[in-house]
Amino acid sequence: FDQLIVNNYPSFGGIKYHIDSTHCFDEYIICVSFLSEAVINFQNIETNEIKQLLLKPKSLLILSGDSRYKWQHEITQKDVHIYNGKKINRNNR
Repeated sequence: FDQLIVNNYPSFGGIKYHIDSTHCFDEYIICVSFLSEAVINFQNIETNEIKQLLLKPKSLLILSGDSRYKWQHEITQKDVHIYNGKKINRNNR
């Protein structure tokens, strides 16, 4: 790895849909979620299909291959996320 970015998001914070820069980052993107649960959404850039994943505290997410290059990801800017019909109250993460 040649770079490390640490983000601290407030409970209402998030990131809009994006694919991490291919000029700045190699073939792997590794995310560690420390403090609270959050739902990360993935959207396929070819089909617009959307999938969700629940990030739990102390979880590790590795994006590579198609998940790195063909699916953009976001965390919505809301205090509460919904995952499989369940409310996820967010704190700092």
